Amino acid sequence: MTVRDSGFSAGTEAPVSRAEEDRYGFEGVAAGLVRSILALNNDVSTVIGIEGKWGAGKTSLLRLLMNKLEDLKPDGTYVLHLAPWLTAHGTSPVDSLLLPVAAILREEEERRQPPPRNLWQKCQRRIRRGRNTGAALDMLNYLRQTSGRLAPLAEFAGNFVPGLGMAAKGMETLAKLDLSGRQQTASDLHASLDKKIRLLDLNFIVIIDDLDRLEPAQAVEVLRLVRSVADFSRFRYVMCYDRDVLAHAVQQHLGVSDGILYMQKIIQLSFSLPRPESFDLRREFRTGAAALFSAVNGCNMGAAAESDLAEAVDVYGEMMSTPREVNQTLNALRFRYAGLRDYVYFPDLCLLQLLRVVNPGLYEWAEQYLTERAVIATGDASISDGEMEKMSSELQTHLSGFHITRARHGWSLGRWLPGINGYKKEYSLFGQVPDEEKLTIERRLGSLVYWRYYFSFSAPQNVLPEQRILDIMLLAGTEPRMLENRLLESISSNGVSTRTWFEHIITRLTPRMTDDAPWEQLEGLLGFFFNSGDRVKKAFIERSAFFIMRDTGADVLVRQLISQMLKRDRERTLTTLASLFVKGKAIMWSADFMRDLLWQHGLAGDSPVSEHERLMTRLEVQTLRHALSCRLDSPAVKQTVMRHDRLLGYMYACRDIQGAEPVRRWIDEVSQSDSVFLELLLKLRSTVSSSDRGIYHKLDLSAVSVFFQDKGSIENRLNQIEATGRYQDQISEVKAAISLNRHF
Repeated sequence: MTVRDSGFSAGTEAPVSRAEEDRYGFEGVAAGLVRSILALNNDVSTVIGIEGKWGAGKTSLLRLLMNKLEDLKPDGTYVLHLAPWLTAHGTSPVDSLLLPVAAILREEEERRQPPPRNLWQKCQRRIRRGRNTGAALDMLNYLRQTSGRLAPLAEFAGNFVPGLGMAAKGMETLAKLDLSGRQQTASDLHASLDKKIRLLDLNFIVIIDDLDRLEPAQAVEVLRLVRSVADFSRFRYVMCYDRDVLAHAVQQHLGVSDGILYMQKIIQLSFSLPRPESFDLRREFRTGAAALFSAVNGCNMGAAAESDLAEAVDVYGEMMSTPREVNQTLNALRFRYAGLRDYVYFPDLCLLQLLRVVNPGLYEWAEQYLTERAVIATGDASISDGEMEKMSSELQTHLSGFHITRARHGWSLGRWLPGINGYKKEYSLFGQVPDEEKLTIERRLGSLVYWRYYFSFSAPQNVLPEQRILDIMLLAGTEPRMLENRLLESISSNGVSTRTWFEHIITRLTPRMTDDAPWEQLEGLLGFFFNSGDRVKKAFIERSAFFIMRDTGADVLVRQLISQMLKRDRERTLTTLASLFVKGKAIMWSADFMRDLLWQHGLAGDSPVSEHERLMTRLEVQTLRHALSCRLDSPAVKQTVMRHDRLLGYMYACRDIQGAEPVRRWIDEVSQSDSVFLELLLKLRSTVSSSDRGIYHKLDLSAVSVFFQDKGSIENRLNQIEATGRYQDQISEVKAAISLNRHF
């Protein structure tokens, strides 16, 4: 058997039939049982019960047992397999057993008769064969009485052909049965049959499987068969069942209080199927999982993945108690993995399917937890203290079902579901994750991007598929105009959360995503912000008056791109940046970003910055600062700036870039006209919100006076304009904004 074959057969539900398929030691158990069964007293009817829970391997053991019996049984011993659960509807187990026995009795009696010496004896032999006589006739007559059927067997004999091991010719003969002259009682027939079976020196070993799958009435009928109807001395019964399930069926149908006690009156010998050792089950699961991985991927797992799989199985696999649970878990993996291999980490998928079988409650809880975490981590929603406490309590309940201490630790589960810690009642949820990006790179179960694939074959609804992100990277290197359109369009769409797709894309462009990207893609992404940053800002302000560019993560991404480019080619990067600061269309954004660089490098502000946080040397930043400062003085830029509505942040950036005096000169220059002066004051308002007023715009003269001569000069100019009687609407709006500032 190849690796592929063994991997896929390990995941099937079919019981084993050959010794070489046995992985749990059933072959040795079957050999021991055969010796014990054949050593029993032939003159005593014996019922042997093989007990085991569903999925423990009872059918596999029976098949191996039957193989051994066929090889070792003495002459005159017949092994009959009775499967009531598979018998046609309406067929009595009495019929299913005694019809084959009748055929065997007929064949045995015929075989032992002396050969006919003349034509007359041959004719007589043929007549008797057609009518059935002797033990076969007694058995069929007994069958009609004990089965409760009044109609002749000829009317339903054809229903028993499948699976009875009887020749068609023999069945046709039985169908011609004439019982009109045989009116013995069932008791007399039982005694007569028992005697004839002894005289023929025949033995029957009857194997009855799946007794615990029957409806209560059917199960009790089988027990009646072995206890009363077919309780012949030369019969030995081997029955397989789950003791608790069968006992419940007996109690339900017969109304007895103790089904187990009732069964003990029928089943003289019982044998509990040995539970496979936990280590064996875990070993088989790991072997089957590894074979599946190889079959799907055409290669073996790496050492790290093998280690992760071993840890998951060692911690949570101890709950597996039957081979069926191993098969069910492998089947689930077979069904899912081939279609998900590009979106999941195989050991994580194994862990999840393992939990689904051994602890379904924890599996469902894990899906709920990851669903909540996806929106909490992205800031789309929050969770109340009450809900947090409820989830923590449910987690405690689910983990308490594990036997070993390690599986009950929150930190063990946190290895797979990020943000979980604690033990017993002290579970903490939704904690900080030190390396969220690594989870996404490795496509782990805890990844905000990939977690949904593990449950539904699809990405989370608030996450773009990876291919969409790769497409954006490709556009960055080849089609800057299409990149601009794609990203700007993403601002107008919320997807299914409060975040825009633009913000989602920005957070997906992680250092690992961009580190291996071609230079052209990094340069294209950087150029987008220097050319379209003002349009991005305007689009977000239309959505929210309180928009701050830093909230999108764009500044972090730009610094990330510059850092990676500097490491590759410092001189080329500085040349690119100088060109972008001088020629980029987004002048407002460029000024804001330069201000951040100045603060980051200790060239503005009073916040100390550590050396490792600086992107460049101070000289390099100063060079870029000078290039941008010269551009800010150009008439074209000044005209462009005045077309924007919010200038307060830009004016502060210009002050840090150029100094206070150049900014004042520019203010004096553009505000010679009273209308432009009033327009400028309105553009220097800031947006605030309060519970009683809602959103409004205020003007803080003290804050903006740094751009003019002083606060008094602003107030005097306003009074002079007002005295002219002109621009009354604008003056009223300015004064209202000043008044709102006093009440803020």
